[in-house]
Amino acid sequence: SDSGDADLSERGVRAPGQSRPSDDQAVASKTGSFRWLRPSLRDKGVFFRELGRLLERGVDLDKSLNMVAEIIRRGAVFGAISHIRRSIAEGHSLSVAMSGCEGVFEPLEIALVETAESSGKAGEFLGTLAQRIEMARAVRNQIIRSMVYPSIVLVVACVLTPITKLLTEGVEAYLLTCAGYLGTMAFGLILLFWVIPRIVAIPWLQTHLMQASAFVPMLNILVRNRRLALFLTALASSLECGIDLRLAVELSARSTGERNVQAAARKIIERIDQGSTFSEAFSSMPGAEKRLCSLLATGEEAGDLAASAQLQAEQFAENYQRNVQFAATAFRFLASLVVTAIVAWSIITGFQRALGDPLSMIPGQHQQAPPAGLEKLVPGLDKLAPDLEHLLDRPSRP
Repeated sequence: SDSGDADLSERGVRAPGQSRPSDDQAVASKTGSFRWLRPSLRDKGVFFRELGRLLERGVDLDKSLNMVAEIIRRGAVFGAISHIRRSIAEGHSLSVAMSGCEGVFEPLEIALVETAESSGKAGEFLGTLAQRIEMARAVRNQIIRSMVYPSIVLVVACVLTPITKLLTEGVEAYLLTCAGYLGTMAFGLILLFWVIPRIVAIPWLQTHLMQASAFVPMLNILVRNRRLALFLTALASSLECGIDLRLAVELSARSTGERNVQAAARKIIERIDQGSTFSEAFSSMPGAEKRLCSLLATGEEAGDLAASAQLQAEQFAENYQRNVQFAATAFRFLASLVVTAIVAWSIITGFQRALGDPLSMIPGQHQQAPPAGLEKLVPGLDKLAPDLEHLLDRPSRP
């Protein structure tokens, strides 16, 4: 409607003097696809946080986007900003413009911006999206740091495991074996860090994984702390922006990205409509304990539910970070232990195959005939000697 278009223009989410385009025009405005560009979580966090701050200060949306682009300067998010500015100049809202940047912004982020626009508090709620992205970035960085030492151990393992090849078959066979091991390791890392995250990101699969995490205690604690931290952070931000409690609950549930939380949010809204307080209705939220409900009830009775929710959100976020750090440390230790055990076992068994049973050479043991593996070792050393002489550029001794 005309009044709705004027309202969007006043709030800076649509260019002044532009009417809402039709759905066909909105689809046609998708001038490019960002599907194959992987956006940086850092850039996305900067985009939402800085754009939210500028809009809160009353800066025009186009100028705000230009200033954010000056900060980011490159990458998928920078290209998306250019597309968003063109789309807004054509009369689209911010959420519609973001939907044209496939692969950069998640459907959940676009839906949250769209809902925040309808409430007139898009700028204020963008900070909540930035916190959500920064939490995901912190977890990702923690996981990457935890993988550094096991990766180094794995590379060393690829070099040490085929050491018997060097002694029995020469340098060429050893290098070929190392190359095969390193290629297999590279394939595994690509599978771990590129393929699996994209498979897990599929919405229906993510929902089932969230449900399955209830049967694994450690994962259940991680999911619970993340869920409550995101929900309460979004709730506190929404209430501070003056958003109605019912809409704030809906926005907060959508910010978690979990369908069971969204279903629980609908039950909370129904109970609020029936006359229950928020703290009483919040008991239907998955993972909500009586202690948390009582703390929220205290803040609600004091007339400052937003501050109480923010305080609890910070505690859950801190617990979540601590749990992730513990899980990453445990994974680093177990991975290093397993890799070290595999390397030791491979080297020992390799020497046993090449040289025979080493225990037969220990004094006091039952003396046996010289190991048959020595017949393979001597020719292997003969092949190795010229290679070493060539590398050291030193003539062989008679």
